[in-house]
Amino acid sequence: MITHPLKYGINCCEENKTRFIYQYYFYQSRFFPSTPISAYVIFLLLFFLIFTPLNITAQYYSSGQEPASVRWRQINTENFKLVFPDGYEASATYIANTLEYAAKLDTVSFSVRPGKIPVLIHNFTSISNGMVAWAPKRMELYTIPPQNTYGQEWFQQLAIHEYRHVIQLSQMKQGLTRILTYLFGEQIAAGVLGLYIPFWFLEGDAVLAETMFSQSGRGRLPSFSLPLRTQLTQKGAFSYDKSVFGSFRDFVPDHYVLGYHLVTKAREKYGVDIWNHVLDKVAKNPFMIVPFSEGIRDITGLGKTKLYEDVMNELKQDWQNQLNKSILTPTDEIAIPEKDVFTNYLRPYFTDYKTIIAEKSPFDDITMFVEIDSTGNETKIYTPGYYLPQSLTYAGDVIAWAEREYDPRWQHRNYSVIKIYDRKTGKSQKITNKSRFFAPALSPDASRLVVVDVTLDQRYALVIIETTTGKEIQRVTTSQNYYFTNPSWCEDGKKIVTIIVGNQGKAIALVNPENRTVDRLTNFSYTDISNPVMCDEKIYFTGAWSGVDNIYQLDIDSKKITMVVSAPFGITDPQISADGTTLIFANYSEKGFKTSQKKIDETQQVLFENFEYKDVELHDKLFLNNTNIFDPEKIPEDTYPIKNYSKILNLFNFHSWGPLITDYQNSEFKPGISMLSQNLLSSSVTVLGWEYNTNEQTGKYYFNFRYEGLYPAFGADLSYGKRKSVYTDTTGSKDYYWRETNLKSDISVPLRFVAGKYTSYLTPIIAFDYTQLDIDPESGLRFDRANFKTLTYRVYAAHYLKMSSHDLAPKWGQWVGVNYRSEPFKKGGLGSLLSGELRCYFPGIKKHHSLSFYAANQNRNDSIYYYNNIIRLPRGRIDIYGTKLNTLTANYAFPLLYPDVSLSSFMYIKRLRMNLFYDHTTALANNKKSYYPSTGFEFFADVHLLRFLAPVAVGLRFNYLPDTGKTSSDFLLSINFDSL
Repeated sequence: MITHPLKYGINCCEENKTRFIYQYYFYQSRFFPSTPISAYVIFLLLFFLIFTPLNITAQYYSSGQEPASVRWRQINTENFKLVFPDGYEASATYIANTLEYAAKLDTVSFSVRPGKIPVLIHNFTSISNGMVAWAPKRMELYTIPPQNTYGQEWFQQLAIHEYRHVIQLSQMKQGLTRILTYLFGEQIAAGVLGLYIPFWFLEGDAVLAETMFSQSGRGRLPSFSLPLRTQLTQKGAFSYDKSVFGSFRDFVPDHYVLGYHLVTKAREKYGVDIWNHVLDKVAKNPFMIVPFSEGIRDITGLGKTKLYEDVMNELKQDWQNQLNKSILTPTDEIAIPEKDVFTNYLRPYFTDYKTIIAEKSPFDDITMFVEIDSTGNETKIYTPGYYLPQSLTYAGDVIAWAEREYDPRWQHRNYSVIKIYDRKTGKSQKITNKSRFFAPALSPDASRLVVVDVTLDQRYALVIIETTTGKEIQRVTTSQNYYFTNPSWCEDGKKIVTIIVGNQGKAIALVNPENRTVDRLTNFSYTDISNPVMCDEKIYFTGAWSGVDNIYQLDIDSKKITMVVSAPFGITDPQISADGTTLIFANYSEKGFKTSQKKIDETQQVLFENFEYKDVELHDKLFLNNTNIFDPEKIPEDTYPIKNYSKILNLFNFHSWGPLITDYQNSEFKPGISMLSQNLLSSSVTVLGWEYNTNEQTGKYYFNFRYEGLYPAFGADLSYGKRKSVYTDTTGSKDYYWRETNLKSDISVPLRFVAGKYTSYLTPIIAFDYTQLDIDPESGLRFDRANFKTLTYRVYAAHYLKMSSHDLAPKWGQWVGVNYRSEPFKKGGLGSLLSGELRCYFPGIKKHHSLSFYAANQNRNDSIYYYNNIIRLPRGRIDIYGTKLNTLTANYAFPLLYPDVSLSSFMYIKRLRMNLFYDHTTALANNKKSYYPSTGFEFFADVHLLRFLAPVAVGLRFNYLPDTGKTSSDFLLSINFDSL
């Protein structure tokens, strides 16, 4: 996975919710949004955003920090520097050897060889992920294998996939981009990659690598191609822009699926060198308008859009032929009213009440548990919090599932806990604390749960716990440290059937908890199998032998495998009725997974030896030769010196620099020099340099430092330089100069608390500001040295309901902030300011509508000078002064339309939305009250400009001032990097 290069990396993890939004207001007095200059300004904004270092630290991607108590160790190899927590030495050595072996395979088809790269290992999380970032360059690995893994050991998967991203980024270090690296540092390679190369290529090429260089990989999984295969055969291809940028109206397969099929088909048709040439073209010609598309055209004669259309047409024909050849099994679909939006019903279970319990995940809403009766009526039972998908289990009126729980302070310490919901009492309960338990399965009598446990030192186990208390009863491990997936109980509650994953793929195993034995029932195979359930000495599971995920039966005594259900697109999550006669399962369609059932009829089953494989085998046509296949037996067993890794000695890591300063808060680009540092642990960020003020023709030195490696986070900003202004005497206007020293420091404790579907935040901050003014000796004007010392106390708190991707704001939520600023060290000067703010969110009239209110009070005790306003003021007004201010704001935001329309390659429009507002401020100044009302509307288009991946909100605000009758309009623009 790769955090998008404009966060300066490549990443697939959606756990990190820090907002990367830059918002600008261009007023009508400056230029009109309808004029051609607007597009030019937007283009320059995007260009400079990528190619200039920032004066703020949010530009560089940080996924968070480990607890301050963690001691770090390191291993150095030829190509990698691994940094990992103390106690993880054995696994780190294995990972080092695996990476070295994968590196030799992964570099086969590219011309540039990467240098040594740091690798940071996170083993305190419950997240399955990996990422590569490039400013600063690093690889980060998360150690929890996913439950829906394919038949390859987790770190072998990560090594091939993530190192492919390293190669992609290294490929930028040639030609003109290599020269620019000396001017800009590491950020230039990531910037060029992020500006020109689509995300679908980065991830699609990495999925191809994991498939091509191994016996497994996602490219071999029917479940991976499932959404695209179904869409093409049932609905046809979407436009290129819709497939790349997504939609709020239709479910769109992700960039992994799209990218793998585009990259693989092009490579199959036009040769193995096509993508090497394309990356070379981008790196050597970064100032071409569309070097990626031109690189494709050089080889294929097609641009990327036409290539996409040709590939989709070919895939549609191939998959339609596959579907036509399939012999399908009749099934009974559970009568659920047709949904307007794509909706998945997963993990279905029969109940004793002739109803069905299932996990419902609508495309436009958060996941919930529902009960469906025989007529198709649906009742919501419970809404979980940060639910681990497809972990629901049901038995005896009890629902259990796994849910992610977060440390309040440290992003890289989180847990997977088990929760239960008792339908009889209507109460939910968390039964484990700070656990790393996954894939829970209730015993038939609901008295016990089996879960998969992953320890901090990477040992895998099946653990039996009590349902009511979470107390551990038994633990089962294997000497080979096989990873367990999808466990479930047999009908008498004495044995457990599970899938084990090892170096040779996947196998079905039967576990006896009493004597802690694990008996393998099938040979290991790289063909994907999952979700086994057992009844009457027969095991039913999903398998991919036919090129589609269907349901198979394994007879434990004879070891014969037969196909039980054959579906057109794919099946998952089979379960058996209590009497053992009926299968219920999730059956995929163009509207999502639906719930289907099938009577078990052994006369209609197909023997294993009669299976006909019908998949479209893209991957097998691309093997270079057998020597390039990842062979676990060939992973070296080298030993490396293990040393301590010092946090202090590795506090700074200067990775990027540049001859330009970008101040986005004031929409200015300034000449100067800056250097940027972010250490490997992402606990320390530093920006230093010299900035030239073109208005005053003066310069200043600055040093900004932020440290988040301790429980309180610290920040310090220091600047010193010459300033200039003008005074007037009897002889006219004259310049005068002074030296200005600014020191700003703060200490904060950013906390996050998750309780089910609600998330709360609390951040207390204490800040100190010091400003000193010294007259320049050469100045014609003299004044005494002056200084200002300010203390600021702030507390921010929030409480939000989890949002869906379609929501414009939380359905329920509150945000409160209190600020107090004063100059306590001397009287006079700046006085003091006290403010309080409250923002509340409520659901609107219809789905995804939002009603919100904002109320604020500010009291200012002015002196010679005074502080700027902190609270929000009415829109359409610029300056309001008052020693006391009270503001009340109401907003009603709602979507208008989901057009999914492209205006050539300039703009793709995903959503049109509107916000109606009313603002009112009462100001008290000199014992006189003044009233400042404002009303109007804001119209936004959520778009992608110039096929730039980060969503852009382009808007127009119309302001009306009732007290004066005046109107005005503002052009609004924001870029959301949080979605990358």
